[in-house]
Amino acid sequence: MSRKFDGLCTSQEHWNTFIVEEDFNFISSNGISAVRIPVGWWIASDRAPPQPYVGGSLQALDNAFIWAQKYGINVIIDLHAAPGSQNGEAHSSSRNGSQEWGLSVQNIQETVNVIDFLTYRYANYSRLYAVELINEPLSPGATLDSLNKYYRAGYNVVRKSVKLARVPWRRETRPRPMGGQKPAHGPGRARLGPLTM
Repeated sequence: MSRKFDGLCTSQEHWNTFIVEEDFNFISSNGISAVRIPVGWWIASDRAPPQPYVGGSLQALDNAFIWAQKYGINVIIDLHAAPGSQNGEAHSSSRNGSQEWGLSVQNIQETVNVIDFLTYRYANYSRLYAVELINEPLSPGATLDSLNKYYRAGYNVVRKSVKLARVPWRRETRPRPMGGQKPAHGPGRARLGPLTM
């Protein structure tokens, strides 16, 4: 007799056991000062996420911020999966290799709304170190034009909630050509200062 997969129970077990408070203690006691936490866009609708997603990741992120505060660890929130998938890979929530994020104004606006939700929710935590607006966008689904519009809008919603921020950027965050070759030059640097444009 085959058992039916229960995504909610599997996800909850993962969130409750994969990274726990003792891990934050271990990280801190070993001199690591920051963690990067990947989240999916559906976290903003955690109570009633769209199918096929399940809720519960928001509580896991809340816990991470509580533990980060307790152990003196900075948190980088990484929007790892955007609606429509920004690169067609499974880790960006593509189920079939499709990549439609940058082709839809609605997808981009929904992503801005997610960043707004996250920065508003965590702006008062002193351990909010940075918000990565999108992970590994890839052309042709993420065009330079769609990314420029999104980065400006995302920057503005972060600025609305956070007065001083670190804005991590890498040259690799530009859309890569199909095939995924990275640019030949090295990484960029983080900037710290009042948000102005």
